[in-house]
Amino acid sequence: MCSGCIPVSLRRNRFLLLGPCQWRLARNPSPARNPSPARNHRAAEPGVEQGPGHREQAPLPETPGPLGRMAKTYDYLFKLLLIGDSGVGKTCLLFRFSEDAFNTTFISTIGIDFKIRTIDFEGKKIKLQIWDTAGQERFRTITTAYYRGAMGIMLVYDITNEKSFDNIRNWIRNIEEHASSDVERMVLGNKCDMNDKRQVSRERGEKLAIDYGIKFLETSAKSSINVEESFFTLARDIMMRLNRKMNDNNPPGGAGPVKITESRSKKSFFRCSLL
Repeated sequence: MCSGCIPVSLRRNRFLLLGPCQWRLARNPSPARNPSPARNHRAAEPGVEQGPGHREQAPLPETPGPLGRMAKTYDYLFKLLLIGDSGVGKTCLLFRFSEDAFNTTFISTIGIDFKIRTIDFEGKKIKLQIWDTAGQERFRTITTAYYRGAMGIMLVYDITNEKSFDNIRNWIRNIEEHASSDVERMVLGNKCDMNDKRQVSRERGEKLAIDYGIKFLETSAKSSINVEESFFTLARDIMMRLNRKMNDNNPPGGAGPVKITESRSKKSFFRCSLL
């Protein structure tokens, strides 16, 4: 009750107040009754429960920023893929490159996973989206679906595992079947820090890469040997391929010469005549 108000009558939960400037009828809401909806009700505050008469208001449209959309923080987006047998160290290579970390505990990848790292190359920011695939046969139908759209693929084998090296040819066949024809490829012989357990020589890895016309590096995720170099080299090859495509589509000095070939028209059995 404000100062200056005088109670005139009191009946149950109603009381009439005589104020200095106005008459006011105040009523204490009863929980047993449903209050009538207000005509000019305000929007409900978050977390406050409204009565049955409450009607939701449509949210106001968001006001776009000055540019209408968020500015990109990179110039190019490259999708890379790591493939190879299970246990060759694909996940360790990915973690070493993306987070500069190494975990000695072996945890087999289930399905597929990915990491992101942005690098600088010739004044451009390149966002690398690197997908780590499971090497087990039961996930093969899932992982091959990610070949499409990949701009670069790394084929990883374990230098201490002869079978993983022999299966590189099978992985290359999978690339030829499911990936684009112009995808950049690279062979990585991982775990090169374990020379005492080596089963695949460096020369055999180089010869395999030469046979397929792709680049080769021996790496070690544990000792961080050639990990950065391998990803940067693959990104540089992708960038060079994109630049070549742009130059081919936009030759200097305007459009190049147009080659006109005479096409043979098929003979028709119907002839038009002017009557």
